Amino acid sequence: MVPARGWRRFAWAALGAALGVGAARPSPAGAQDAAPAPAAPAPAPAAADARLVHLVLVGDTADPDVGESVGGDLRAVRLALEDGLPAARRSLTVLDGEAATPARVLETVRALPVTPDDAVVVYYAGHGAWADAGPYLRPRGQVLPRADLLAAMRANGPRLAVLLTDCCGTYVGQTFLYRERVPDPALFRDLFCRARGTVDVTAASRGQVAVGDRAQGGYFTQALVSLLEGTPAETLDADHDGVVSWREAVTHLTAATAQVFSRTHPRGLAVKGTTLRGQTPFVFGDLATPGPRVPPSPRRLGTRTEDAGGARGARVVAVEPGTPAAWAGLAPGDVVVAVRVPGGGPADDRRPVPTAAALRDVLASLPGSRVVVLETRDGRATTPDVPPRETWVRLGP
Repeated sequence: MVPARGWRRFAWAALGAALGVGAARPSPAGAQDAAPAPAAPAPAPAAADARLVHLVLVGDTADPDVGESVGGDLRAVRLALEDGLPAARRSLTVLDGEAATPARVLETVRALPVTPDDAVVVYYAGHGAWADAGPYLRPRGQVLPRADLLAAMRANGPRLAVLLTDCCGTYVGQTFLYRERVPDPALFRDLFCRARGTVDVTAASRGQVAVGDRAQGGYFTQALVSLLEGTPAETLDADHDGVVSWREAVTHLTAATAQVFSRTHPRGLAVKGTTLRGQTPFVFGDLATPGPRVPPSPRRLGTRTEDAGGARGARVVAVEPGTPAAWAGLAPGDVVVAVRVPGGGPADDRRPVPTAAALRDVLASLPGSRVVVLETRDGRATTPDVPPRETWVRLGP
């Protein structure tokens, strides 16, 4: 990545050479009224949602030049993914510092316990380039061909493989963005749990430079985090079919990256005698196929609750399948102690729910399809004073 104040590193040397059905058999002579062959069993229907999203975040935080910015990138993306994907739906591995080597990255990705119903998402912040042999990442000063990483992600046959890198077309970039976080669970569900295929996107097209600065990081990642944490699904659903596709998301991401560049450098950015006029993310190959539209749950939350007694709060007794509560990973025994409404203002942002009736009243007062944060405790835990966890939920209509 290239900071607004100048190059962060020297150009690195280019890489070397590139890495039935058979025909029906006639009946025997004289055979009459032969019994029909038994029908093949119908295939099991595919799961609507990914069972688990395996997240691997990689950043060269030990690099003396860009490590601080990369650390900010990892924190921002991690917060976005943890807020949008329920804990029960994700696994997370972070490889940073000395652990962010190509060998360690490939070993980690290949060892993921992936099933055909899972998704694999890899995010990388660090150095990289685009040589004649193809694009590559350069964590810890070592070459990691993009094709090798993508092959490792696909090795165990996940339903979806997503590779997101904020790096230059010649060398690499970073990320960070502070803003009000309002991730839409419907967006994360469409992009990471319902799509099928491959997504391979990088920050800059061939020959371009990925730009960023030490304060906010890479422009691509600023746009990415803004998309994940502050863009409602309805805004991205350009064809209004009720599903956000990766093509729609990348179209928005491309425009947002260009907007960050033009807003920061309206007259272009002078680097080593050349004036950069913009930055365009690049998509390798086709984008994943979106999943089918699933009607929203008619239930606001989808739980049956009771008073938690001395613990104060609404204890979950049962969770209905296919509801917002089920998607978010709420389980019997969880105790909801408050509902936070993002953007609701300081007076009514956080609403305590000391009883089950209070929870029902708060939910009834909110408009349909509103994104809220549930503060919950594990009612089965024996350790006192454990801070409540936050669970982002998009309520039913």
